Amino acid sequence: MSRDDPDGARNKRRRLGVLVLVIGAVAIFVTASKDYPREQPIVFRLPDTKPSTLVASFTKVGEMEASTGFTLELPDRAFRDVNHAIRVPNGDYIVTVEVRHRRSSGRRDGSPSREQSPEETSVSERVTLSGSEVVVPVPARASE
Repeated sequence: MSRDDPDGARNKRRRLGVLVLVIGAVAIFVTASKDYPREQPIVFRLPDTKPSTLVASFTKVGEMEASTGFTLELPDRAFRDVNHAIRVPNGDYIVTVEVRHRRSSGRRDGSPSREQSPEETSVSERVTLSGSEVVVPVPARASE
């Protein structure tokens, strides 16, 4: 073999080109995966009261509008924890939770009315979502 081996130089350039291509693809994947929506399990830890509805919205920190949200009708339950999953990219979010429950309004003569008026309270909390389970405590004042 001589020093002026064109096939050897061509092979080195080809390997270098493939290496640059692979490094570029990895860099693009890592950058794009940060904004890719993931399943984010959320646990709402409710007080002992029995709310009928839980409404939650998730707003990415720095943004003005909610990224996602949901409403859950809660039947009578034995557990305080409500599990739910959302699909959003990892990051810091402000979660706003509204807890609604029905309370009976009595009549003037003291007998109970069939009519029920809704009562709701909301709380907000900053959470960091990273694909693992996040517990959002809902204080008693938010559902009384």
